[in-house]
Amino acid sequence: MKTHKLIALAMVLATAMLAFSAQVSLAQISQDQVKQRLENTYGVKVLRIQPIENRKKAAYAVTMMNPAGNFNEAYQVNTIVVDRETGKPLSQYFEEPNGVHLAAPPVEQRTSPKTAATP
Repeated sequence: MKTHKLIALAMVLATAMLAFSAQVSLAQISQDQVKQRLENTYGVKVLRIQPIENRKKAAYAVTMMNPAGNFNEAYQVNTIVVDRETGKPLSQYFEEPNGVHLAAPPVEQRTSPKTAATP
């Protein structure tokens, strides 16, 4: 009889833990939180944050600019992809079974203009 009660209690606890972990994983970090984290961590100015889907995951495309200064990267603007659940930057390169997949398609597969110099 005690064994049945212990098994039932264990199942209830396991179900509760699964439900709680599902709720935690559904929580998303706000755009303001992402902005504050990136600005404080990297010393950049966040210019724009856009919600996107990256490889079927919710993410933010964050455009940011380096501060002024006497260094080569001053005022450099970059866009990174940030996971909405964790707030951590995501790699824009990933490996497929046939090799590495680049974030941008090859030049011959792009729509016009293919380069900045193309008239």
